Amino acid sequence: MKISILALFLVLSCTLNQKSFEPSKAEVEQAEKIAIEVADWFEYTTGPMKNERLGQCGDYAVKFILDYNKFAGKDVARLVVANNPVDSGTYRIGKKVDVKALGFNGFSSGSSGFLSWNGQLYLYHPVLGAYEIFLEKAWTPTKHFGVNMLDKRQVHVWASVGNLSVDPTYYDIFKKNFPSPLGKDE
Repeated sequence: MKISILALFLVLSCTLNQKSFEPSKAEVEQAEKIAIEVADWFEYTTGPMKNERLGQCGDYAVKFILDYNKFAGKDVARLVVANNPVDSGTYRIGKKVDVKALGFNGFSSGSSGFLSWNGQLYLYHPVLGAYEIFLEKAWTPTKHFGVNMLDKRQVHVWASVGNLSVDPTYYDIFKKNFPSPLGKDE
């Protein structure tokens, strides 16, 4: 009984800690710098990905999350998914997984995407690999950078750090409309 209560307390503490995280001014500035670097590093494509620099919105988001969490020295950046084949919501990125060891040899399209394998969700890139993802909060923002995400045709993935929304993809392919990769979700 004591172990169950302790386990519940630890889970709640971790969840509340993530929700209460607010980046400092310096952390926000670093988030913008990393997001711009990620946008400059990738070339957006929806076709086959034959090298690590070709990617889609989920790939941009994962690279930002990995780079930001490395900078921060803590697991605070999250993946936000809207209107995709997996539940809309906020996900924590887990460890990198060797999908070939699982028996998965890539999508026939040669592109990246969500993978559900033996009850575990992954975000997969043919060159960068696959990362476990864990749903922390199911939700769909009303608006993301002013875009109506309740319109189910708006399929997108981005990152967040606390209540700061980070979208290297919009910044990369729509710079004229989105002059900063930072914003808020409503």
